[in-house]
Amino acid sequence: MKIINRMFEIMDNNNIKSVDLSNYLNINKSVISNWKTRNTDPPAEYIVPICKLLKVSPYYLLTGKEDISNISEDEKSILEKYNILTERNKGKIEYIIDDLINSQSNQNGDSKNLA
Repeated sequence: MKIINRMFEIMDNNNIKSVDLSNYLNINKSVISNWKTRNTDPPAEYIVPICKLLKVSPYYLLTGKEDISNISEDEKSILEKYNILTERNKGKIEYIIDDLINSQSNQNGDSKNLA
């Protein structure tokens, strides 16, 4: 699968519109439309910002695979379970994690809350 196809698949799964991407990249939305119509990958200079918006690693955007070589066995197990979930349930898990982090930060007197 090409980068452009993977990019639009991720956007579709996360309800991110082309206009959102064009605004984020500060480019005309016709540029995004041309990438899609012509089935061309975005220039290299946009890969990292696109990944930030889509919340994926450049490795994933480029290959479609997660680079799990540097994570612990516990993290791998959690990631494998997470990847089985539907997008809706992934959102629920992310909400729970954010809530737990905020709660933990509040207990520790840390002012770095998420959300």
